[in-house]
Amino acid sequence: MDLMWFERPLPAQYHAPLGDAVLAGSAGVTPETPRAALPGAHAIMAGSRIRYPGAVMDLAPGLRVIARHGIGYDNVDVAAATARGVLVTNTPDAPSIPTAEHTLALVLAAARRITHSERSLRAAAKTDYFATHDALELCGRPLAGGGLGRVGGRG
Repeated sequence: MDLMWFERPLPAQYHAPLGDAVLAGSAGVTPETPRAALPGAHAIMAGSRIRYPGAVMDLAPGLRVIARHGIGYDNVDVAAATARGVLVTNTPDAPSIPTAEHTLALVLAAARRITHSERSLRAAAKTDYFATHDALELCGRPLAGGGLGRVGGRG
């Protein structure tokens, strides 16, 4: 039976779809958490917080794959994995939509001066907040993206 080790705790709703797969454990909340369950792992679901050099791979002698969710695999020693016959994969498009959405949210927050407005309202610094609010109205204004790559081409 294949065992998977997750860098972060696996949300409960994903346990059932894994069927008979047994979860070897997770690194927990911080990267310093011991990796006691790694020796039985055949697969590592890797994020970006923990580095995966050969020494970590050696903790799991049956390791066959390190699946990095997200763009790139800078934190995985690909040469060490190759030397051990471990496949390294990633999901480069996975964060594209959330990144595009977050970018749009930041543009709107900056134009509407959300954090400045929130601080002013909480401090009760103004008696007539709406008369002095200097946010931009975006209706009818063009919005240009800086490139149409993996993220800029979304939305």
